[in-house]
Amino acid sequence: QLLPLLALLCDAGDDGRARWQQLRDRCAAALQLGAGLGPGDVRALRLADLQPADPTAPAAPQPGQPQRLQLQVAANGSAPAHAAPLADWAAGVLRRWLALRQDEALGGDWLLPSTRSGKPWGKVAQYESARRVLADAGLDPDGGGSFRLRHSFALRQLQHGHDPARV
Repeated sequence: QLLPLLALLCDAGDDGRARWQQLRDRCAAALQLGAGLGPGDVRALRLADLQPADPTAPAAPQPGQPQRLQLQVAANGSAPAHAAPLADWAAGVLRRWLALRQDEALGGDWLLPSTRSGKPWGKVAQYESARRVLADAGLDPDGGGSFRLRHSFALRQLQHGHDPARV
């Protein structure tokens, strides 16, 4: 059931038809589905939270192999601060978003701003954006929104044998 969503998120061939907000929304969904971030985590990310997954790796990896990325996620409620490695496909979505963000000269230091000037993204707006992304992928947008994306990540990790305490 996730294949149409992954196809939408990874599609770089929009030929400039998508508005920057649509690409931001897809990037947010990719970070939830490809790194297990919650909605609050996604809204709280700043540009400075983006890091190489291996700080000892060379800055210029082998040709054709982009540097692996992770996000440093701030503490949120009862969840401690932690590093969130990105799935390669999600890192690709994030790289496209960062390039567009720079091309569009979006302001502020939020990774996913709500406005061109760089204001933070609100809870309701981010939740509705997740519903739109699900609907654009042909999936039922009811019953989950942002948390549906995060829970899908967690279930996949458990199915692959990862330690439940770590997930």
